[in-house]
Amino acid sequence: MNRAFASIAVIGIYTVFVVLPISTRAQTAPILIAEQMSAKDFNNRGVDKLETKDYKGAIADFNQALRLDPKNAKAYFNRGFAYSSLENYQNAIEDYTKAIQMKPGDAEAFYNRGLAYSNLDNNKAAIAYFSKSAQLDRQ
Repeated sequence: MNRAFASIAVIGIYTVFVVLPISTRAQTAPILIAEQMSAKDFNNRGVDKLETKDYKGAIADFNQALRLDPKNAKAYFNRGFAYSSLENYQNAIEDYTKAIQMKPGDAEAFYNRGLAYSNLDNNKAAIAYFSKSAQLDRQ
């Protein structure tokens, strides 16, 4: 009986000091990697997801980029594109608006905002943004 108790005690000590720390490190590794990613990394990963038409995954990555860098005009622009691709034109317009506020000379953001308005059948706004895009493009 003492031998069985000693074996159980050794297994218990081994589990507490060796197995549990290893499994804890394995579980936290993805979290640590995500914390080390920059806003640019999340934005780039989101762009990769746009190319594979994983729009919801792209939006999640752009959200992370914006959490790390709320003034990232590219992330707003790209998230707007993802929203447009999902036919969520109102959110797309909001993101293009933020991108334009940060980069008022971005002709493509004006153009895409115009497209979103066009898809909402707001032709007056669409024409205004297409015109502004063309004006900026000529400069």
